[in-house]
Amino acid sequence: LPSEDAPACTPCPAGATSRAGSCTAGACACGPGYAGADVDSCAPCTNGTYKAALGSHACTRCAAGLYSLAGSADAAACVACPVATYLQLDSGVATCERCPARLAVCSSSCPADQQSPRSW
Repeated sequence: LPSEDAPACTPCPAGATSRAGSCTAGACACGPGYAGADVDSCAPCTNGTYKAALGSHACTRCAAGLYSLAGSADAAACVACPVATYLQLDSGVATCERCPARLAVCSSSCPADQQSPRSW
């Protein structure tokens, strides 16, 4: 049980966390999968990026040809796009896009310019 002299713990803002045992808002930092200039601006890492550590540093881009969902907290979250999709980079954000009708990709990670027509 907390003692009567112990300060009440202050919750961290959304997307932020603190190390176990911390009780002040000053101990808050952007949590894994989140980045921001300060704890009041923590936002999920964008698709195609991840951040494993606690702190204000930026999210890390997945290795070439790999994709991750927004808010990913580990490099293991970076995977190849599923079959029948291709990796699309738009303004630095990676997404897996469905292949256009009547086209197929040579593998799950082929860029759009390597698609080839396929007769149905």
